[in-house]
Amino acid sequence: MFDWMGRLAGGVWHAAMTRSLPLAMAGSALGAAVLMAGSVTPPLPAQEVAVETVLYRDAFVWTGAGFEQRDFAVAGERFVDPARVRADRVVTLDGQYVLPPFGEGHTHKFETEWTVQRFSPEMLRQGVFYARNPGAYAPNIARIRPLLATRDTVDVSFSMGGLTAPHGHPEGAYIEVMTQFWYSGFTREDFVGEAFHPVETRDEVEAAIARVQAQGADFVKIFLQNSDTHAERARLLADPDYRNARDYPDFDSIVGLDPALAAPAVQIAHARGLSVGAHVSNAADFRVAVEAGVDMILHMPGASWEPGYGLPSEVPAADVLALAAQRGIPVVATAAVRLNPEHQDVMDEVHHTVLAALHEAGVPIRIGIDNFGLTTRDEIDYQRAVGILDDLALIQAWIATGREIFPERAIGAIEPGFEASFLVLDADPLTDFSTLDRIVVRVKEGQVLELED
Repeated sequence: MFDWMGRLAGGVWHAAMTRSLPLAMAGSALGAAVLMAGSVTPPLPAQEVAVETVLYRDAFVWTGAGFEQRDFAVAGERFVDPARVRADRVVTLDGQYVLPPFGEGHTHKFETEWTVQRFSPEMLRQGVFYARNPGAYAPNIARIRPLLATRDTVDVSFSMGGLTAPHGHPEGAYIEVMTQFWYSGFTREDFVGEAFHPVETRDEVEAAIARVQAQGADFVKIFLQNSDTHAERARLLADPDYRNARDYPDFDSIVGLDPALAAPAVQIAHARGLSVGAHVSNAADFRVAVEAGVDMILHMPGASWEPGYGLPSEVPAADVLALAAQRGIPVVATAAVRLNPEHQDVMDEVHHTVLAALHEAGVPIRIGIDNFGLTTRDEIDYQRAVGILDDLALIQAWIATGREIFPERAIGAIEPGFEASFLVLDADPLTDFSTLDRIVVRVKEGQVLELED
């Protein structure tokens, strides 16, 4: 293996150094005159920070469509033009491959202090530096944000709770499942307004979006679940006897936001400067989300198909696929979210069909897993097996996922002005995909990450 630490011995990577400057007026006659005149004593000059510039040579660097052999340079936390700087240090990469870090577009793994400690190193080891958590218990997020505000953790974007119908998804998940883990003793009332927001009117939508923004949400999530049968399901769930007779998860009793409120929710969120992501379950939900103008879709239709509930057509119609492609609405596939060995052949067929339809229509496909027991790399491996995106397209999608999580930041490219975050591989992943399992070095904002194996 390439001897990084030996090659870099003698200093900390990209460390900032400080030195004090002498007082400009110390001992001068002018200084004495000013003081005698009763003026305020001049402040100490600001410390000058020396930023180390490192030139990396003999690397194959990601272009967005492959790799090209060239040099690149880093000054502090940013890439700089190697032709316009004087390097303090030169590192030769001996023909290794350099590409931007990856994104995880749908995960709930960041909800407590324990999950941050458990899952952040796991993602960083896989080269995933950016993650989106579309739904969490807001008071917990306020506590863990300081843990995530460092260079040696994953950067996470949060929606806080999502908008849904009364007793709609994810109420059952929190009450029946999450109370068995982190929220023992919690009731529905503890979660309402904190983990999910039941709404029935435009005014309630507006109040809920104002609340999540006050809670610090980076974007808004809406739950669309079986929109084509929303009215019937909502009527059933309004009956407490019906609700009490069901167990979660029971697809017959899962419902989401009233489809008629989707467009108003998007308009209200956009007016507040917030983007909107939609949870969808089927093709009807996909249409509602796209026509409402959401900014991202957080599951592909059919991702969580369950045996026993039939196989409705999960492929969106051609007109809505064309509209999604025209608007550039990315779909986080979560194809591996729920694997079922007994019926995997049917699930594979559904996923292959839907992914093919999205890809052929030009809808951007993005990477996310939405599963505590699986990793982002498991989603990549599953999509490779499904076979719609080739290795180049998968890597492009994986990098683009991170860029779309933080659109206001310059990430996802090895170019001057961008954040100096990158991965170093010992081979070309387009010919040897397994090199992604043995990342040589991870650099985040100019800092080498040191992770335990």
